[in-house]
Amino acid sequence: MAGKASSKGKSEPGALGKIYLIGYNAALVVG
Repeated sequence: MAGKASSKGKSEPGALGKIYLIGYNAALVVG
């Protein structure tokens, strides 16, 4: 959640944030 809030605040690394979120969600699903 902290990462998401930080990414939203900066709103600069859009693509990077998306990839990070996708990877995080995938990890949770695989987990």
